[in-house]
Amino acid sequence: MSYAVTDLCDAHSDKIQVAEPMFADFGGVLAFSGPIRTLKCFEDNSFVRSELEKPGEGRVLVVDGGGSLRCALLGGNLAELAEDNNWAGVVVNGCVRDCEEIEGCSVGVKAVAAHPLKSRKQNIGELGLPVSIHVADPRAFWLPFNSDNERWIELKDHRPWWFGDAEKYPPRMDLLNALDRVIARHPLTTFVCVHFANNSEDIDWVDAALDRNPNMMAD
Repeated sequence: MSYAVTDLCDAHSDKIQVAEPMFADFGGVLAFSGPIRTLKCFEDNSFVRSELEKPGEGRVLVVDGGGSLRCALLGGNLAELAEDNNWAGVVVNGCVRDCEEIEGCSVGVKAVAAHPLKSRKQNIGELGLPVSIHVADPRAFWLPFNSDNERWIELKDHRPWWFGDAEKYPPRMDLLNALDRVIARHPLTTFVCVHFANNSEDIDWVDAALDRNPNMMAD
């Protein structure tokens, strides 16, 4: 059984969050997933090529191009390379070119926009960057909304910070468990979990999570 995303949004509009429509689809595959490989480069796609020349093994290359709209970081040749080397997809915070060629490739490609100019080739970039992630606020933000709450002074002045309404928000531990699953699914990516792994009130949980996930750091 399949569901239309629009129907799910209509049925659960008070419980879901939808990502801003920042990226457009350019590849021949619209839905894709896989372990991520991170790359940061600005108007220089040298490392994009060098990564896509490696076996993708179903991974997704995530390229932080700084949102530049002045040149393309991926074109038809690199999209073909991604397809040939079994990459599931490429996500570019920047531009692509050769759109018709990319669309003809059996690989997912998401980018901000299209631009006809090619980038520089000066081998400038950073590979394997850690991902900083935040999923949950302090436990008190889920406790009853009254003067007994230890964060009452903040909450009474900022009602939207309170997530104790189960009809609108998921339980806090559901968010933390989801974080744990994401980290486990991407063992080659280092995750920096801010605010003491989003769970500073439960040191034992943080300790166990760090033991389970060698690619997890608590900030």
